[in-house]
Amino acid sequence: MGVRRLDFMCVGFAKSGTTTLYHVLSQHPQIYLSKIKEPVFWNDETALQRGKLWYLSRYYKEALSSQITGEINPQITNLGMHELIIKKVLKKNGKIVFIMRNPIERLYSHFFMDLLWGSFHKIHSDDELVNYDRIFDKFVDQAFEKFCTGIGDDVYKIDEFAFGNYVYYLDVYSKLFGKENVFVLIFEEFIQNIQSSCRELFDFLNIDKDVNLDFQIKSNEGNYLPRNIMCMMVNGTWNDKVWPFICRNFDINQKIDLFMDRKLNWGMRSNKILLKPTSRKKMSFRTRKHLESIFAPEIQKVEEFLGYSLKGIWYRIPDSREVK
Repeated sequence: MGVRRLDFMCVGFAKSGTTTLYHVLSQHPQIYLSKIKEPVFWNDETALQRGKLWYLSRYYKEALSSQITGEINPQITNLGMHELIIKKVLKKNGKIVFIMRNPIERLYSHFFMDLLWGSFHKIHSDDELVNYDRIFDKFVDQAFEKFCTGIGDDVYKIDEFAFGNYVYYLDVYSKLFGKENVFVLIFEEFIQNIQSSCRELFDFLNIDKDVNLDFQIKSNEGNYLPRNIMCMMVNGTWNDKVWPFICRNFDINQKIDLFMDRKLNWGMRSNKILLKPTSRKKMSFRTRKHLESIFAPEIQKVEEFLGYSLKGIWYRIPDSREVK
């Protein structure tokens, strides 16, 4: 009969280690993940209209009856309105997994990714691209102004901030599936000891935790930037227009999806003609302090949800080498 519903979904958060988690979990003999980490479904109206059965038959028809099925897709938390659709796709007691990172570091990493992919549209010259840290400062200053004028929730309407709206999604999914069915990994602990973190997750998923897997995987470690503003515009056109057009109009099967995603799409995004290696600049002390003010209430609420302190994990002692 095939898979009727999924057992679990990891729905967030972007730039928090979900790719590494995907590569580790996909090795487990008792887990079947979609061959594509982020299937073209949740963010495509045409695919959504085809419904749950189309989605499950496309991405999970090779799953064995002895395996639990799941998807890892951090894009879901920024798409809104799909929580109820996910409830239809998951089993009655389906599990929700989050992996969360210090929101300040997550935001800076997200900003850097948007530069790489040409999705940050506030840079208009080679000089601004080279001095992207100043652009980030201005970007944060604008959000900080909103926060200080009492409309702090508005910062989560900014795309890069929206992906880190942890408390909102913890609340939404806990109400939908029950807090006992929500599991949170902390990125900093996960990267420090992937094996230990995954064993806890396997316990939560009720599968064998004593399996021989490669836990030395680390994904998306390279730091690259577009070579110039023209290369950035090419990347932006690919990501914003060309790739979505291909996904909508050349829909054949999962094998073609897999080839296009791993070869064509990622080949384009990692094209060394358009990109150059770089070392990531340190965030300025002033900007970090602004972000600490913005995220302090969020971190406190996350601690309340988890039932323990994140001091020493997300609380940070300023680096004396940073620019003040």
